[in-house]
This record gives sequence, C-alpha cells and structure tokens, in this order.
Amino acid sequence: MATFLDIDTAFNLAVLNAGFSVPVITENIDYSPKVETPFIAAYLLPAPTSQASLGDEGCDNHSGLYQIDINYPKDKGTTELKAMADNVNAVFYSGAVFTYNNVSVNIRNVSINRVVVQDGWAALTMTIEFYTYVSRV
Repeated sequence: MATFLDIDTAFNLAVLNAGFSVPVITENIDYSPKVETPFIAAYLLPAPTSQASLGDEGCDNHSGLYQIDINYPKDKGTTELKAMADNVNAVFYSGAVFTYNNVSVNIRNVSINRVVVQDGWAALTMTIEFYTYVSRV
C-alpha cells in the first residue's frame, strides 16, 4: 500500500496533464524560472492522518491541502493571475475526484489568497482542500 505516493501522484498527474498555458513544476523538480515567463508550482501539504474506523481492516482518513502557486511577473496587475486561477479552478473544483491506484482523492473546496510580490514575481496561492478514505488492507 502506497497511500501517500498515490495521493501525490493523483494530484501531480492532474496538474501536469491539465494543459495550462504556462510551465507546471511539481515538488523536487529542478527549475530555474525566468522572470518574464509565468509558471505554476504545486505542492502537497498533508494533514495528520486520522483513524476513520477501528481495527486492522478499518480505514484511515487522509486530508490536507494541495497548494498551487501561480507566478507572474510583478507590476502587471492581477488580471492574468486571477484568470489563471480560474483555469486551475476549472480542473480542481469542489466535488472533483482524482484517482490513482484505486485511491480516490476528493476536493472539498478551493480558495485563493492575496497576491504577494517578491523577487520580481507576483504570486497568487491557491489552496485546494482534499480528503480520501483508504482501507488499511
């Protein structure tokens, strides 16, 4: 059983195959961004696993956030950032389900944070709250 890998792979396959118009970088992939080229960076932020049912043959609840950082050159306003957030939300929306190796990851909700400007970039972070129930056997 590779639950943590399955959850990560389900998300990464979804974001990498979504067809966004900018490069998409997942965790631990070498990438040197050029300030004039927008890109997306994606990260899995799991919460502690909780027991959903008792016994050796019970289920565990895995939950957490899948974070997507949308990065565009600074000083260009927020129109392109928020348009890309809408594109991401069209893939990762409340109620969407992504499956890998029989582990189905359910999207509970999606939200955006404020734009942060740093090191030549304007970054908009999206948080995608997820959960899945996985059998222990």
